[in-house]
Amino acid sequence: MLPDRFRLAPFLTASVVALVAFLAVGGNAAAAFPGRAGPIAFESTRAGGLSIWLVGPNGDGLRQFTPGGGGDRRPRFRQYAPASAPDGRHIAYVGSKEAGDRTWSNLFVKGVGVRGLNQPGRRVLRQATPRRIDSVAFAPGGRRLVFSAQPRRGDPDLELFSVRLGGAGLRQLTHNQVQDIEPNVSRSGLVAFTRLYLRGRPPVALFGPSNIALIRPSSGGSRLLTFAARSGGEDRSPSFAPRGNWVVHERSFPDSSSSGQINEAQLSSHRSRTLFVGDPERGGFDEPHNPAYSPAGDSVVFDRTIRDEAGQITNPDLYVVGRDRKGLRYLTGLEGEYDTDPDWAPAR
Repeated sequence: MLPDRFRLAPFLTASVVALVAFLAVGGNAAAAFPGRAGPIAFESTRAGGLSIWLVGPNGDGLRQFTPGGGGDRRPRFRQYAPASAPDGRHIAYVGSKEAGDRTWSNLFVKGVGVRGLNQPGRRVLRQATPRRIDSVAFAPGGRRLVFSAQPRRGDPDLELFSVRLGGAGLRQLTHNQVQDIEPNVSRSGLVAFTRLYLRGRPPVALFGPSNIALIRPSSGGSRLLTFAARSGGEDRSPSFAPRGNWVVHERSFPDSSSSGQINEAQLSSHRSRTLFVGDPERGGFDEPHNPAYSPAGDSVVFDRTIRDEAGQITNPDLYVVGRDRKGLRYLTGLEGEYDTDPDWAPAR
């Protein structure tokens, strides 16, 4: 059984407005584990609510992986924040269900080869919890998950936790009064995450100044990798390169007229470079989010919200660009639906 401080924390019931805000912020892209290019997992509103979908690296083989909300006006079921296992054989995700006046959530791990939509896979936490779970990532070896969640009842905070796939060994990794969200883990076990500076504000408010931070669970102490928050910027949604020496992330300055960027930072030197910049001709609204490296480390997939030629803001679709900043291509899209939060798995 989970400790009371974790099991009894309240979960804020999602409304349509909260869902749209959550999608606009994005989730997290898990670390890219090395190998040949396999399927890309992403969350989508195609089936009502949120569900997990898979697509091939060239846009082929699109299929629904989890059932979603069934198309209800206010969906009772949601699955989000997909993350690939190191061997590419499983996908971890967060699943939630509305019951009465609460939303109950759990972590799930499902085999990529399982075709039954109504087979959710293995439940990780021994009991569903009414606290908010933000996102999840596999640790190297595929036997543990790192995730972001509320630590206790009434706490307007999100912290990082680690747990074995069987639900044992639950550990809280961070302890502070800021939001620690969107974790992923390198091959060496180093955790990168978004540190969001929203002291005393409710956990549903996931916009604001943020940096990319690093922590090694065995030692505890964290350090910053990026410093956009000093200028009111947002660095978020980190993803490790397969070799673990670079971290790709999104960057934006919401108070300016500039479009968003996809940047990567080198761990050893903190050197940063830009891989993609939103088109300035789109009136300052070209927002790339949730980047993730390919298993070969030569490309990055991300979701992108832009202002189209008619001046309308489009829903997020998936794009791929090379690390050489060439070869931008469109991967998925469906009018009126959201395709977000991709993670690129190695081939099985």
